[in-house]
Amino acid sequence: ASSTSKKWAASPENLDRERRRTIAKYGLSLVEYQAMFTKQGGVCAICEQPETVRHQSGTVNSLRVDHDHNTGAVRGLLCVRCNAAIGLLGDDVRLAQKATDYLAVCDHGHRGQGE
Repeated sequence: ASSTSKKWAASPENLDRERRRTIAKYGLSLVEYQAMFTKQGGVCAICEQPETVRHQSGTVNSLRVDHDHNTGAVRGLLCVRCNAAIGLLGDDVRLAQKATDYLAVCDHGHRGQGE
């Protein structure tokens, strides 16, 4: 892509338009997204931290709309890292629990919660 098209794609107006399009993809209005965001305190439903990953324009990404891949039902809002993690685990509760158990056994008290 040319630098002109990259600048256009990263402009604040286009980022906002892209966020609205992404949110609408899951059947949510901006008002519904904002209500979920407020209910979660503006943080990820899993790690309880605000999003920190930045778009190439430098703006912080919005929390991702997490949904059940089988039913399409929206579950909550997640940061990029947590959304990717559960996606890589295939949204498999059993596998996520095994990963949690593995980390707990290997932890030896070196990491605190949420770190």
